[in-house]
Amino acid sequence: MLKNIFALLLVILLLSNCNKDDENIPLPDTVSIQILNYDIDDSSVLIKGSEVSNGLEGKWILIDGDFGSFTDINESLTTFKGALFEDYKIKWSITNGTEEISTEKSFNIGGNFNLIQLVNQGVEIAELLNEFTIQQLTNAGVTINQLIDAGVTVQELIDAGLPLNDIVNSGISSLQLIELGVSKDDLVASNIIVQIPGTTLYILNYFYEKFDYSSAITFCDNLTIGDLNNWYLPTLNDLRTIYNIRDQVLLEYTDEDYWSSTFSHNGTDENGTNANYLTKNMKDGFESTFYGFEKRIIPVIQL
Repeated sequence: MLKNIFALLLVILLLSNCNKDDENIPLPDTVSIQILNYDIDDSSVLIKGSEVSNGLEGKWILIDGDFGSFTDINESLTTFKGALFEDYKIKWSITNGTEEISTEKSFNIGGNFNLIQLVNQGVEIAELLNEFTIQQLTNAGVTINQLIDAGVTVQELIDAGLPLNDIVNSGISSLQLIELGVSKDDLVASNIIVQIPGTTLYILNYFYEKFDYSSAITFCDNLTIGDLNNWYLPTLNDLRTIYNIRDQVLLEYTDEDYWSSTFSHNGTDENGTNANYLTKNMKDGFESTFYGFEKRIIPVIQL
């Protein structure tokens, strides 16, 4: 009898222990996700999920967004690395093997910084162009040269409404503006076509191309801007007039010789006899004669 009672008690004890082993470890009432830090340089975020107690397991899951990964999907404190301007949604879940509790969080790494911060941190201009307008970028301090280096065309700069003076000041020749169809009125309004005070002479500013003498004459003779088609290579006297007020009418000039159409003399060398024409340095006013070489020019027109 006693043996039977003892056996029964043993069975009851064993069953009791089995029930305890089968009980699930309780889950927390809530879970959370904190973003502790955004990193522009690494296109990453440091994230922290609710702590996981002994016997439970945590897991990070990427729900929405491409090109993202976790340093450790099971650690509550980990780093998520992705694309700077991608929209992401992540989930942190805790499970006891049978049940699960989780929460989600959405973020955009680049969206947590203003444009000036992104520019100052050295984010590639080409990448910023996918998210911001040309005007926004220039307002944030991006230069026209940086935009051009990133693949922006002169036409796109014009279409974005950037001042023509800013475009040509960046080293874009006024000839490119003309070839793209910028109107005479806009060129005049931007002082790219400028009148010499007290004269009927107008000059074309920001002209960076160089020509030999013959090509310079041909170019000016064929130049047409709207209804202005009587451009010519200036005489030496024209250049002298321009030089005397160069800081007033020339928006840029260099320490170089500029062709005039004024004949100097016929020179003879090993190449034969060549017509030489006078040039003027628009930096120091020095006058020389040449028959060869490529020189800068200032196209002029009488109106």
